[in-house]
Amino acid sequence: MIGGIIVPYKTYPYPWNHYIAQGIYLQWMAYVLASGYLLRPVILKFFSRKAPLPATEKFLLLTWFSNCFIFFVYLMALTGWVKGIYLSGAISFSFFLYLTIFFYFYNRKVDNILLSGATENPVRTEKKKIATADANTLMEKLEKVIRDKELYKDPNLKLSDLAAQINITPHLLSQLLNENAGKGFSIYINEWRIEEACSLIRENDRLTFEAIGYEVGFNSKSTFYAAFKKIKDTTPALFKESLGSPTT
Repeated sequence: MIGGIIVPYKTYPYPWNHYIAQGIYLQWMAYVLASGYLLRPVILKFFSRKAPLPATEKFLLLTWFSNCFIFFVYLMALTGWVKGIYLSGAISFSFFLYLTIFFYFYNRKVDNILLSGATENPVRTEKKKIATADANTLMEKLEKVIRDKELYKDPNLKLSDLAAQINITPHLLSQLLNENAGKGFSIYINEWRIEEACSLIRENDRLTFEAIGYEVGFNSKSTFYAAFKKIKDTTPALFKESLGSPTT
């Protein structure tokens, strides 16, 4: 927009037609290729057809493919391969926009959302269980990203942050944990933290329990002690004593 004000097309058509437009399309192509590179596991999974794609991955593929198609249509107009195709680009954009919106709301079961507050006794439908193959794949991805990046050490880690790491919605992650791990987000993350705390207690005699709590992601000593007691059914001091080490 700023470029159009400084260098208006009406006054400077030559640089727009020969340089600026090409630069814009190169940047667009770079974003499309970069997105495809990031989505390569999903793309390979789609073409291999070894396992059905979750709705989230289907949505990402649809969005990426739509951008590829729209870019290709506009590119044909820029290069002159097909005359007068700019209108087709706009039509393609509108078509894929509405298709993507429909796909999103269809998978979010928007009809049930609208019905939930429409009557005094809303219709309750059974929540669809995540397919076993999809659940196992997502749990493996979840455990790997938590372990590799040590995400549990972030005291401000939220459900939405963790869901973004494996490209699923917070709602789906919550369902995944409840159905396949049998626990909520807080307990799941605290178990990772407590396991790390136990390792530090075994391996490091110099750290105090309070320091260990902060190191593994708790934001207070009391929260660390409460979580340790709930998960291990003992205190950090008694746990260390059971190892035959003096308490700190």
